[in-house]
Amino acid sequence: MHELLQPSLNGYIQGLKDGDIENAIPCLLLHFVYIPYIMGKPLAVIIEDIERLVTQVEEANRTRVLWIYRALWKMMRNLQQPPSAVPKKLEGEAFKVSEAQKTGWHVGFINFVAGEQLLFLH
Repeated sequence: MHELLQPSLNGYIQGLKDGDIENAIPCLLLHFVYIPYIMGKPLAVIIEDIERLVTQVEEANRTRVLWIYRALWKMMRNLQQPPSAVPKKLEGEAFKVSEAQKTGWHVGFINFVAGEQLLFLH
């Protein structure tokens, strides 16, 4: 997994150089959130990165990928809570399923995030 960190960052840099922001932004997600999550990086550190990245994605007005960041943000915040305190649905201030479904982009990702919560919390 460590070997994927640099290529994901390179993908972001190359995407910016090519003007392909729509595909560059998910590379940041891989580099700062998804790969570190799989590697077992502390959730608190990943959440700090997500908060910073969500702001950048909002400022770049990339709403198609914003909900993916928000879904992971909500999931990781939920994973920090005791299982009894976590709602069974992902809905919350950081993420709304209805917003994600409007984009029609990577809708299956909702199932991944929900599955992670079920795996670790229920």
